[in-house]
Amino acid sequence: MKINKIKKVIIGIILGVVICSSTVLAETKSFKFELERGDYLELTQERATKADSEQTAYITATSVVTNNPMQNYTQGVFLHVERYTTGNQVTNNITVQKSGRYTTSYWSSRPGVASKKYVLCAEYDSTQAGSYCDITGRWTP
Repeated sequence: MKINKIKKVIIGIILGVVICSSTVLAETKSFKFELERGDYLELTQERATKADSEQTAYITATSVVTNNPMQNYTQGVFLHVERYTTGNQVTNNITVQKSGRYTTSYWSSRPGVASKKYVLCAEYDSTQAGSYCDITGRWTP
């Protein structure tokens, strides 16, 4: 009888830990942009569903290849998130110049909404010295 009670307590503790530690996993998608100077591309084939109400999008550039001859150029590829259904921009632009992790905030006037679909968009500034920039990575709305 005492053993049954101990088993129930242990099972209760295990269930409590599992329930409390489970998190909603956001949908992360891969992206690849092959941009020429002045291009604006929308990544519609890789739309992602937002899983939570956090007002930050995460972008990791794993490769940035350009023929821009300037070593420390001040501009790069501009990335932002748009709502898939409306095409409205919902985050600030971020400038990606090299591989790394970037974050961008959703606008208070157009907050990120859980269960809605979003797309990542890219623009390669027409004033760049280089004629192309290829960027790959992954992103989470």
